[in-house]
Amino acid sequence: MEPQADCTVLYLSGEIDTFVAPRIRECIADVWARSSTPLVIIDLSGVTFCDAAGIRALLFALKIMRMSGRRLVLSGVSERMAMLLRVSGVQDEFEVHDSVEQVLFADADLGD
Repeated sequence: MEPQADCTVLYLSGEIDTFVAPRIRECIADVWARSSTPLVIIDLSGVTFCDAAGIRALLFALKIMRMSGRRLVLSGVSERMAMLLRVSGVQDEFEVHDSVEQVLFADADLGD
């Protein structure tokens, strides 16, 4: 986790599967409890595998951030991950950008 001025960035890497997803949910809950930044970015550029449990963890993150009036953005989504989101029927639920920098740049433009 990397807190910045107006956002918190979570960098995920490796496999997001049934065994790892509960830890990701705990981390998301921790961010929700400890941070009040209006923007949370989950960077998936280091993720090599994701199953349905991983998608559920991302949906959990989206739900609790929305409940608290925060914005959740995914960055670094690979073609494989984009396909998984699409096949799962949740692609349109998430705001997706190519990189953390792109999210921050787009967010800065919104502030102008």
